[in-house]
Amino acid sequence: YFPSFFHRPPQNPVEKISSGYKATEYYLYIFGLGPGFFRPILPKKYWKNFCKLVRGAQILMQRSITGKQVREAHAFLIRFVEEYKNLCYQRRPERLHFCLPLLHTFLHAAPEIMCVGPGTYSSQFTMKHTIGDFGRDIQQPSNPFSNLCQIAPAGTN
Repeated sequence: YFPSFFHRPPQNPVEKISSGYKATEYYLYIFGLGPGFFRPILPKKYWKNFCKLVRGAQILMQRSITGKQVREAHAFLIRFVEEYKNLCYQRRPERLHFCLPLLHTFLHAAPEIMCVGPGTYSSQFTMKHTIGDFGRDIQQPSNPFSNLCQIAPAGTN
């Protein structure tokens, strides 16, 4: 079973991951199916660390979130980043290239939710979906703004 938010089950990553893999497929594969798929593959310490990232991300991508949940997600992400630094690059300068700038972003994700709201509303998924809706609504490329002007008042009722 896959929730309706995911348009379909993810394609085989071996065949499609570098061409045609959608953002929602990555999200489902990594944060939905990843803990189960990677458990028999990853050594236990790496798998447990990965699960902290997954749990933090799952909390932050909810449609509604409490302050307590933001703090919980922040704690998971801090533990993930600290453990990643110890496990993967071992805090050695010559291994620093294993740390992507994204790792630092994880440390700011939860506090930023207090400013901009839940991640699901500020993520690319929501924006891409909205742009797709507008694209379908425009229908006539010769006069797109006229169609949008007619659609906008209808959407506020």
